[in-house]
Amino acid sequence: MDDDLSILGVIPSDRKQLENMGITTLEQVAQATAVELGMGSTKGTMLIQRARKIISNKNIENILIKDEDHVDIHVKKADRAVVKSVLTILDVYAGGHGNAFLQIEGNILKLSRKSRGFDSILQKADALLEVLEVNKTNSFVGGELGEIIEAIKSFKPFMEYGEERSYQIDLARWLHSKYSNLKIEQTSGSTRPDIIIGNLAIEIKGPTYDVDLQTIADKCLRYSQHYEKMIVVLFNVHVNEGRYNEWLKGMQKTFPDVIIIKK
Repeated sequence: MDDDLSILGVIPSDRKQLENMGITTLEQVAQATAVELGMGSTKGTMLIQRARKIISNKNIENILIKDEDHVDIHVKKADRAVVKSVLTILDVYAGGHGNAFLQIEGNILKLSRKSRGFDSILQKADALLEVLEVNKTNSFVGGELGEIIEAIKSFKPFMEYGEERSYQIDLARWLHSKYSNLKIEQTSGSTRPDIIIGNLAIEIKGPTYDVDLQTIADKCLRYSQHYEKMIVVLFNVHVNEGRYNEWLKGMQKTFPDVIIIKK
């Protein structure tokens, strides 16, 4: 079964409805309207926006702000789903009828000013460009990332923990002995990763149940805008093996650069 719906966090009842309509992929959701999804305006719009963000993050390679009236976005491919997703992320549709003219040349989306609303596009493009440049500047050396992965895999907790915070502190202490630039998030429920090493985000989840798996995609989406790499550490996993493998397959397809470590 295609697992894009799991990555989007679709609940079972909505999944069944979408599958009955033949809607099972990110691309289909991204190109649909809330009415076509048949699940209400608010829920449908949120799902569409989430799919478009994922597609945009996976496909934008570079952004060139040529001047105050022209922006070029280089993408991996310029199919309909990617184009619609990128235009949404850049607020091109914000004005109703659009605030920019679009010309597609190969895998380059060329936007030019149509109205004063183009200023919003410039701001969005500048913010995305900053993220791209930071990621390029702070890229990880493959060997270092591999060492961190092995360090996490070899970590043995002091005891069996029943909540994330204690596991986070124990793992952070273990890693800090090897990586002095480690930072730990002190605020419970924060939108920041649990552990940060340079430009690597480490998210901890456990004890892990089916409902917990559904929240990970959203964090991957948010953190990928600010960090070069991401590792998800799952401990005390209480999920049916078939369901877990289905979820993992979907994650690997949608977020191929995210490393999943099951303890």
